[in-house]
Amino acid sequence: MEEEKATGSDPDDGEVEVIGIDWDVFFAAAEAGDPVVLEILHETVQELFETTGRKLRGVKYETRFTIKDTGLVPFALDGDWEPLISYIEKGGDINRDDIRNFILDVLRGKKRPKRRPRLAATFLHHMKIASYVRECRADELGPEASIQKAMEEFNIDRRTVQRALKDCAG
Repeated sequence: MEEEKATGSDPDDGEVEVIGIDWDVFFAAAEAGDPVVLEILHETVQELFETTGRKLRGVKYETRFTIKDTGLVPFALDGDWEPLISYIEKGGDINRDDIRNFILDVLRGKKRPKRRPRLAATFLHHMKIASYVRECRADELGPEASIQKAMEEFNIDRRTVQRALKDCAG
């Protein structure tokens, strides 16, 4: 990517470097899937949304939720071990008391709960649905229109949207 550089002055920081970008090359790299360019675009779009609340046309926004480290063991105790397994595979700290105690209980033969576990994936999916409905409401759509839009976006029925809203109320 060819860059042109110029300098200016900022009263707070002294020298500021202004970089000229060949936009044709930049967007070609984005379309080709260049990870650096895609990260730049992602960060810029995210910052614009967070600071102004505006969404850019042509950009698909996806809400991502992650389970904090403190939520891993409760999900595992409910029977969904996958988040904990992923955490350990990625090099997470297994010497924390809660994780170590859970692993020891499993090795001692403590069984999973007999009831159907509440899967982390289901909970996170419900969070995405509820968040989408809230975004639609923030964009001044009515309650029915927001639910209908979520049904179309996620290809689900009304009951699933209502269940997601109930599960994630608060």
